[in-house]
Amino acid sequence: MGKKKEEKFAAEQDEFDEIEMENDPSDLFSPDSQEELSAVIAALQHFCNDNILALKPLLDEVEDNEAVRDRIINFITISQILDSVEKLASLDLSEFAAMRKKTGKKKKSK
Repeated sequence: MGKKKEEKFAAEQDEFDEIEMENDPSDLFSPDSQEELSAVIAALQHFCNDNILALKPLLDEVEDNEAVRDRIINFITISQILDSVEKLASLDLSEFAAMRKKTGKKKKSK
């Protein structure tokens, strides 16, 4: 039974590797997709900032303001994550994509 599971896993892994090699990772980082990603990130950051500004006045008005404070912290955290994603998206990953293609070709030749 264990051997069948291992064979099935190996077959699934081979299928995944083939699919992965068909999709060129550098396509994900074309200038068009980077611009689209930047636009989405900017819109999400604007959304976070709007919510932070809307929640701040409630800190003084609401008696139990811990929930409000938690939501503000969550929006700040999301905004920081978006900053990191934007920095990662702006990196030139063409060298990485070339390395992936080379290692993928070596895997297929085995």
